[in-house]
Amino acid sequence: MMTSMLILVLGLIALHVQKGGGAAMHSPLELEIVHGRQVSFCSYENMKLSPNSTFFDLRTCSHCSCDHDGLFCYTGSHITENPDKPSECKVIYVACEPLWVMKSNEMADCPTHLIPEHGMVGK
Repeated sequence: MMTSMLILVLGLIALHVQKGGGAAMHSPLELEIVHGRQVSFCSYENMKLSPNSTFFDLRTCSHCSCDHDGLFCYTGSHITENPDKPSECKVIYVACEPLWVMKSNEMADCPTHLIPEHGMVGK
């Protein structure tokens, strides 16, 4: 178990370094008495998760895992536009994946030559 958690954490750190940003959140394991027995769990968005569980929250683009140390969640970085260099394109996120589209029509993909240089970082 400890090895798989270490691999997950190292993978998330590598993803963080590769994408150049992101955020991490940790909360301790919680305890509750249920029918006279002590039960440990992690809390996430009003849910109680059992230790040794992992999940991906598509709403926040967070990878999370619950183990005996508590809940650990990692959110990948988001590409931001540079206000000093206006572009005809903007980035939107579809299923947590960045997608460059035209500002005038979000249904149209942005041609590669119009994607700002900073937008290519981490691709």
